[in-house]
Amino acid sequence: KGGAGPAEVHLRANVVQQQLVVTTADGAPCEGVDFGRLYYGLERRQRLRLVNTGPQPIDFAGSLADEGHEGSLLQALRIEPALGMLPPHGSCEVELVFAPSKAMNQSAKGFASSAAEVGERDGVDALSVRYNFESVELGQKVTISIGAEAIRPRVKLSRAGFVFGSCAQYEHLDMPLTLKNAQEEPFAFSIPAVANFAAIPAAGTVPAGGQLDLLLRFAPHQLGALSIVLPIHGFGGAVCSMPLHLSGTCTAPRARKPF
Repeated sequence: KGGAGPAEVHLRANVVQQQLVVTTADGAPCEGVDFGRLYYGLERRQRLRLVNTGPQPIDFAGSLADEGHEGSLLQALRIEPALGMLPPHGSCEVELVFAPSKAMNQSAKGFASSAAEVGERDGVDALSVRYNFESVELGQKVTISIGAEAIRPRVKLSRAGFVFGSCAQYEHLDMPLTLKNAQEEPFAFSIPAVANFAAIPAAGTVPAGGQLDLLLRFAPHQLGALSIVLPIHGFGGAVCSMPLHLSGTCTAPRARKPF
């Protein structure tokens, strides 16, 4: 009465559970990534999003869930960026990259472990791993599964050598070539343009388990014996290159070429 009453302080707080969450690029829950089949020498990327659900910034780092194992095909897998910070209630996009190089083609054979299982079948090496996204500050790990298959080209040429014989200057001779693809994935090819010889078509795709017919053309403009090793590039040469040995003789023209 007549004095100051007890002081009152009203406190209010919103308590949230802070977590590191892994989602797909469009925000759906993510428990695993399947890269599918990819030729040795190519690269495929999958985007993920790391989300911080709380009011404090947190760290993150990506690593294999099981350490101490070796295998060249494991080296084909990486994350960009591999570590970083997430702001409060923020997110960050990361990319998982599967890039089996041509150099890994042979060394991947026969490897097997509890962390990664690699099995070869018909030119296919399968990789199955568990991957951690970890926040040290939260003491939390989120584990996802990653699957991928690295495949070898299984393309055969009906012939590797072609002798066209004699052809008059400014005329042409054609010979058939068939590309057969025994792999279960399409095979893209290209053949560079060179003088006196050509392929029709010069680029295309051999369907999975199918074949494609081409014409090799000898259209000489230079007199004399001509030869060349013409490469067939698989995926621009990133996957493989197969040589074609072409030769022919250019003789004098039947009639003078008009000016």
